[in-house]
Amino acid sequence: MTDQVWNNLCDEVSQNKGIAEIPFEKEVAKDLLSALGWNRLKNNLKEQYVINKQTKWRFDFALFIKGKDKPEIVVELKRPAHKQQIKDYDQISSYMKVADSRFGLYFGEKLELFYLMIDGEEREARSILTVDYKKDSNSGNKLFELLRNDTYDREKLISFCEDQLRLSYATRYWNSEEGKEKLISYMAKESKLGAHLLADFRSLIGSPIKKSSAVVIPSPIIHHTAKPSKDNKIWLMCYDKKFFDVEGCFKKLGQVYWTQASNVTNVQKGDIAYLYSSSPESAIRFKVEVIDSQLPYSPEMDVEDEFSKTGTSNSEGNSRYYFLVRPIAETHSEALKLFALQANHLLGGRPATTNLSQDKYKALRIYIEQHFEDADSSEASVPQDSPMIAKSSKKVAKPKAKKARRAPFNFSMVGLKDGDIITFAPSGINVRVIGGNKIDYENRIFTLSGFCKEYMPVEGSELREYQGPAHFTFKGKTLDEIRKERE
Repeated sequence: MTDQVWNNLCDEVSQNKGIAEIPFEKEVAKDLLSALGWNRLKNNLKEQYVINKQTKWRFDFALFIKGKDKPEIVVELKRPAHKQQIKDYDQISSYMKVADSRFGLYFGEKLELFYLMIDGEEREARSILTVDYKKDSNSGNKLFELLRNDTYDREKLISFCEDQLRLSYATRYWNSEEGKEKLISYMAKESKLGAHLLADFRSLIGSPIKKSSAVVIPSPIIHHTAKPSKDNKIWLMCYDKKFFDVEGCFKKLGQVYWTQASNVTNVQKGDIAYLYSSSPESAIRFKVEVIDSQLPYSPEMDVEDEFSKTGTSNSEGNSRYYFLVRPIAETHSEALKLFALQANHLLGGRPATTNLSQDKYKALRIYIEQHFEDADSSEASVPQDSPMIAKSSKKVAKPKAKKARRAPFNFSMVGLKDGDIITFAPSGINVRVIGGNKIDYENRIFTLSGFCKEYMPVEGSELREYQGPAHFTFKGKTLDEIRKERE
């Protein structure tokens, strides 16, 4: 039964890759969750469920089991063309925590199962299983079998999640250099292979020759969130994606162990850092918090080996110390790209690791903080017609003295006030103005461009930058048109 339900989902995704989020939500509600036995008639499925009246957080779907008044499974949906970002991971993680739900389902470019790990008062959502929308998938069928309402067993799903965690950590461990050495040691003792065959075996598993040692397979742990103090600093740090996939590591593991090199020896727990990605991005991409520092090497760090682009491992620098960072937010803002930082006379070239808390970097720190807070707004970015953008030259063009930059959009520029209703022209959705450049839709707060990325009914639209005022109308005119008339 569940194999057909899974294949039907795969067909829907394949045939509707460009579908918008709301229609996709209705399709999933009708064809998938109902087919698995979760529906409104049985009162075990609630759509647009508000879990907290103060925050007004609203889940796409909440699944309930008999006798329980809190959601058993939180369901978050994005359209199939949506590419998952850190904020999406944070969103479902926050939903699970506030609802105290052990499980979460995420629909987007892939189907993902989340599990709420509990350690005393600490709770952390972990991605347990990611499944591509491919027919006859064993993983997809297995997951759907566990999610069938008529045979649902909470303990079985918990056991499945715990097994997946153990399997994930064990696989990474046995693929680490330390794990390979332990395997070779076992082979030498038990298999009676000669020295030349052991050398061949070592070559086959790709392990260098080094002294082995007794080790313990690391278990999943929860790192407690940092508590900043008045002595905490703000940093600008750089990474090169040619050497390490920071974004991929954040997405899968939710953290990165950063080498405590000579220029960051005084990084401490509670510090904040902005991470700059080198060419070709050449931009500030992430804001992170330091969870812990001055950490000696441990086998747990080998879970990051798959994200190394050079084949190196944390274990190869086991005399070094590390600090652990977790992402707070990410951005693709034009205003935080190198050319914009240079044009505003804040940087001369590629930045080095810098303690932004120092007074001499105050202007740079304030600029980064202001633009990161408005990271979803393309209006806060450098305008596309700005002379600061030199697409074909590596040199930064000097701004023309007589041409001023267009100020970021604000609703006051077009005479709108809190509570006014504007329309998203591509789909006719009405939203409410709540001041500045923010809008409210179904108790979720967006910037205009952020809403475009989420709801524009075009495949791949989340990859684009939008001038939001060009896509919203008031009394038949776009906000951009009204602004030009007033100016």
